[in-house]
Amino acid sequence: MARNVGKQNRSPFVLDPQEAWRIGRRADAQLLAARIVTARRVVRAPHRILNELDDQRQFRAALRVAEAS
Repeated sequence: MARNVGKQNRSPFVLDPQEAWRIGRRADAQLLAARIVTARRVVRAPHRILNELDDQRQFRAALRVAEAS
């Protein structure tokens, strides 16, 4: 479903393979920059604490994505 708004094509699909590859590489670089390295270990804690740890990790990742953009 292509949707034209104004003079620009707003289609979500990129038909040019080279352009799609460049867009994918850019997205991969942003996600790699956001990757938070954590120690691989077993953590025993209440569900509430594990959720807080996940929230903190996701927040740090979002900050890195924002800085990389």
